Amino acid sequence: CCCCTICGFRRSTVTRINYTVFLFLWTMLCVVLMLPSISKRLAHIHGICTEVFQVESCDAFLGYSAVYRVCFAMAMFYFLMAFVLIGVRNEEDVRAKFHNGFWYIKILLLLGLTAGSFFIPRHGQFHAFWMYIGLAGGFLFILIQLLLLIDFAHCWNESWVEKTETSETKCGSRAYIALLAATILLYALSLAAVISFYSLFARDSSCKTNLFFVTFHLCHCVFASVISVLPAVQKAQSGTGLLKAAVVTSYSMLLTWSALSHEPDDTCNPRSTLLSGYDELTGLSLQAVFSGILMFVMLIYASFSTAMTASKLSKRNGVAAALLFLHNSRNTLTYNFNFTRKSCATSDEYNYSFFHFVLFLASLHIMMTLTNWYSPNEGNSSLLRLSRSWPAVWIKMGSSSACVWLYIWTLIAPVL
Repeated sequence: CCCCTICGFRRSTVTRINYTVFLFLWTMLCVVLMLPSISKRLAHIHGICTEVFQVESCDAFLGYSAVYRVCFAMAMFYFLMAFVLIGVRNEEDVRAKFHNGFWYIKILLLLGLTAGSFFIPRHGQFHAFWMYIGLAGGFLFILIQLLLLIDFAHCWNESWVEKTETSETKCGSRAYIALLAATILLYALSLAAVISFYSLFARDSSCKTNLFFVTFHLCHCVFASVISVLPAVQKAQSGTGLLKAAVVTSYSMLLTWSALSHEPDDTCNPRSTLLSGYDELTGLSLQAVFSGILMFVMLIYASFSTAMTASKLSKRNGVAAALLFLHNSRNTLTYNFNFTRKSCATSDEYNYSFFHFVLFLASLHIMMTLTNWYSPNEGNSSLLRLSRSWPAVWIKMGSSSACVWLYIWTLIAPVL
């Protein structure tokens, strides 16, 4: 913290970094607790299985149960912070001082919530209830990631287009080639994904649901790409182009792949073992590792950048707020990154409560990603394994379609 202050970062920036570090450290704790070796050692602790979980053996289940409980504590911490900080408008508020300081107290609070979460009895369907909360929170966080992804793609596209239009040197031609190459690469990856979807998930005649999913989503992406290059849209919004549409298409294809790979029907999901089978050494699946790497990259950017633009977003209500944010966010991130090194201002530059709400959703998204969006079985094997579930499929497909339609609306709304 002191180093950040010496480097010239504002106090608000240092505060956001600290809360993001909390999120990262507790995520690493979840990853450690996923390791089978750690789970087996915890299972030997007196009372952890027989009294808390009330089972004789919990070697294979304790890791996932621990992730649910640690993420529950993490989510409750950020939810409480969001609730306490509702209505804070400037740094003169007493609650703002608590937000920006008292770190030892908050660390103790988070540790206490984490320890207490392990004493929640399994009776009462805690895991099933918290899984559905995680599904809803993960869905909302995916949309928030899209808001930032669109903003990033817009700035990226506009920056390169500006170089190609204003520069008469080789720099301009290189920027044009890079812009074209990035667009082609993203669309090529998306096309390869669609072909693999038809080959893997819609090959059997009984997989009509998957066939509809893939075709429906492909049409959405093509529709969005066509709209992005219409003259009326180009005139209403500078910086709109195929690169931006390619980024959104690739992101939505990733969500579609994740949704299809979680389908519980083995006939329509024949590679489920490869994609989501557990590794005996790490306790993680191939898809969880891949999604986890991408999630960390997106999470750092999303948690940090969304917080900085939260005041713009939270001043409006519902979906309209997100859409208005998307329409007017072209210079938002640039502005916020520029003022982070300026002297501390007296006014509040971001909404504290919304910032913690974003981290609350991020905690739920972490929980669902680490557990591969699976749910505990309710049968005799409920404590021995997690299973693929239809709710996860519908949440992922719904979020994928919502992302594309949200992007389409940001294109046509300024024209209307």
